[in-house]
Amino acid sequence: MHILVSNDDGISALGLNVLVEALRASGHTVTIVAPHQDCSGMSQALTLRHSIVTQRLDEHRVSVSGTPADCIHIALNALLNQSPDWVISGINHGENLGSDVGYSGTVGAATEAYLSGIPALAISLAGNVHFATAAEVACRLIQISTDQPLLLNVNVPDRPKAQLLGQRLTRQGTRQSLGRPSMVGEVIPGGMSYRIGPPMPPMEHSMDLDVDFGAVHAGYVSVTPLSDHRTTLNDWAVLTALYEQ
Repeated sequence: MHILVSNDDGISALGLNVLVEALRASGHTVTIVAPHQDCSGMSQALTLRHSIVTQRLDEHRVSVSGTPADCIHIALNALLNQSPDWVISGINHGENLGSDVGYSGTVGAATEAYLSGIPALAISLAGNVHFATAAEVACRLIQISTDQPLLLNVNVPDRPKAQLLGQRLTRQGTRQSLGRPSMVGEVIPGGMSYRIGPPMPPMEHSMDLDVDFGAVHAGYVSVTPLSDHRTTLNDWAVLTALYEQ
């Protein structure tokens, strides 16, 4: 198969390169179109107000000055002659669980592919050591046969393959932060400069094995099918009554 690989940690990231090596060792043709630098937290942002610069590093590797979502647009609409069989975004350095999915550039890149009708996999390692484990998981998951696009958010425990307990089909969890992110301010000429620090440790709502948090914490690979559809039916009845008044 022909696999398009991108990420949000940048084209030189270890996770991306371990993934590419594993895919090629499995016999796949791989094209890499990834950001020039770290774009973590960019979600599905697009560059709209200035040009995006690309640099071809070799026959199969292109560096992009824009966001992860930009990379997918440029790959599909300018660089590739035909659509890939799968798009894999990752391997992300760190987990993408619960509400982090909304901020994740890793998931953002995969979502752009999904919106273009291509099966897509966002894969993250809950750590920074066992990237080979996550790469093997990705190689197995793209063997799924489907006649419609998939968008999968996959999180892999940071442990050797032999220590994984298996895979769990999970739903996206929720978590409530115990505090706001810290804001570090500095006086500069003409104003203030702020840097957003990390939030206080999160409180996870559920550690059930059918929730992404619980599965990864217990040692399972979490596989969560996502959609771009954001309508919530939970509030439909309340709002329907309001508008019928």
